[in-house]
Amino acid sequence: REGDRIISVDGNAVNEFYDLILGVRGKFTENADGTLAPVPVDVVYQRGDEQQTATVTPLVLSEEFPVLDRDMEPTDEDAIQAKIGVSPVFEMVPISMGAAVTRAVSLPFQLVGSLGKMVIKPETVKRNVGGPATMARISSAAAKSGILSVLLMAGVLSISLGVLNLLPIPPMDGGQMLIAFVELFRGGRRLSFQVQNSVITAGMFLLIALMLGTILMDIQREATSNKTQEEIAQQTQDDPNGEPEGEN
Repeated sequence: REGDRIISVDGNAVNEFYDLILGVRGKFTENADGTLAPVPVDVVYQRGDEQQTATVTPLVLSEEFPVLDRDMEPTDEDAIQAKIGVSPVFEMVPISMGAAVTRAVSLPFQLVGSLGKMVIKPETVKRNVGGPATMARISSAAAKSGILSVLLMAGVLSISLGVLNLLPIPPMDGGQMLIAFVELFRGGRRLSFQVQNSVITAGMFLLIALMLGTILMDIQREATSNKTQEEIAQQTQDDPNGEPEGEN
């Protein structure tokens, strides 16, 4: 329940939420027919002044999820993982002005780095890119979480649009800068209007393709989500006492 504190999983102490993830995500076995079977775990938790114990059967979904590191950041690895359906409680704490400025300045560079990783590893694009449906879902979740989540989302979106606008694709600003640099290396001689129109037309087709691609990713993500919900419903039907209240 909300407010419980997990003490240990299968006898291993849980000092931070990552310890819980480590203790649960590998708790499944593969049957002879290739299906995955969850392995129950013994959970000791604190509720109020009492310690209680429960045997929990995890959910094991066929979808691969990003593997988190100790900083709770997704790594480049995706894997099938077991989950018991709990989430951590986040506490907002004040930081110094210097630390706040450092974080604010570093965020655009982190987004550019994430963009670079997607170029190097195209298989991560599907996980990190979304269209209108994804934006609507994220906006709804942020609105429910409070004004701080809305402000954070607005800031990230603003930076993301700025980075996107600097991509070397005409007619975006980055594309116009690319044309200007080409003309600079040509000794100041302008490209012909025919060449510029051809480049801008190609860029427009590329942008349209990107837009259609994000919409297609939304459709695929929705289909995957429905499949996941069906798997959860099936597993919780088999184990009615194991229905999760969230995600770990």
